[in-house]
Amino acid sequence: MVVDDGSTDGSAEFLKRRRKTACNQRLIRSRNLGVAKARNLGWTNTNADTVIFTDAHLNFPRRWWQTMTELVEDPSVGAAAPGISMMGETARRGFGLNLRTPELSAEWLDMANREPHAVPVLPGACMAVRRRVLELTGGPDSGMLRCGGVDNEFCLRLWLLGYRLMIVPDVVVEHLFARRGYPITWPTIMHNRLRMAFIHFDRPRIRRVIRALRGASGFVDGLSLLAGTDISEQRARMRERRLHHEDWFFEKFGHNW
Repeated sequence: MVVDDGSTDGSAEFLKRRRKTACNQRLIRSRNLGVAKARNLGWTNTNADTVIFTDAHLNFPRRWWQTMTELVEDPSVGAAAPGISMMGETARRGFGLNLRTPELSAEWLDMANREPHAVPVLPGACMAVRRRVLELTGGPDSGMLRCGGVDNEFCLRLWLLGYRLMIVPDVVVEHLFARRGYPITWPTIMHNRLRMAFIHFDRPRIRRVIRALRGASGFVDGLSLLAGTDISEQRARMRERRLHHEDWFFEKFGHNW
């Protein structure tokens, strides 16, 4: 399933030429939905038991999917992902991400060990999720705009709902980081970080996030983008359903803010 979310470079045209010969291949064209809504459009138009979200600009090793799909068969595992390297500079590798500061800027983790293990945030560039988990959680937050912070919110939500997130260090997928699918603007990045904070954090932690971000480019515009959105409803829904408080998450992964 390929979701072409408003590309203008003809990058999906080859799929139309291959459609008659390729098996189980579908192309959906949308227009500037953003990462979260595009992924939701994709998985809701499939009936597979396991969904693997992948960016378009990746190189995969042999049998890259095997361990991830085996891991998510465990009902306690919400999602799994491989290590990610920079295409052309494969020595630069990350094995999951962390949210170490109240700016909520994700930082790559080094390899902790070679066995699959839990990490705070998985790289959304290549992430396996069991369909049942997507159905129960709603998938990526459709209130997120464009890109930036989408995976952080989804992974935090899975942890708070009681799932584990696993990285597979023995599998490394190459990612072309230079290519951008959506315009990167600070107001939408600020919106996404603030949306995650307002939905999931208590008031003292929200204040820390605001203090950390208020001098950043796009903060005021990002805050205004939240007006009239569904954050109050989403916050109430999470508090009814979650198994863990956000303090549990921060303590588990050694955050001290």
